[in-house]
Amino acid sequence: MKKIVLPLIIFFFLFPGFLMAADFDFYGIRFGMTKDAVEKVFKLVMTKSGGFEAENPGHYIKRLYLVFDHKSRLFYVEAYYPWEDM
Repeated sequence: MKKIVLPLIIFFFLFPGFLMAADFDFYGIRFGMTKDAVEKVFKLVMTKSGGFEAENPGHYIKRLYLVFDHKSRLFYVEAYYPWEDM
């Protein structure tokens, strides 16, 4: 009985954390959004590496790099901010 109860307790404590991590939102884009939906928020330009870069992302972002999977869903976001005191 102890072998079953302990994993269930751990699961119920950690499961809400996984649900909250799935709701990641970065200036209106979320993981799993299609490329067309992301283009409504940012104008995308294809890079040489196969990913996309947002043209003039704003919000003090110097560079915003996005990668989509084989089903054209967002799975990687990389944002660069200027290194200076604001």
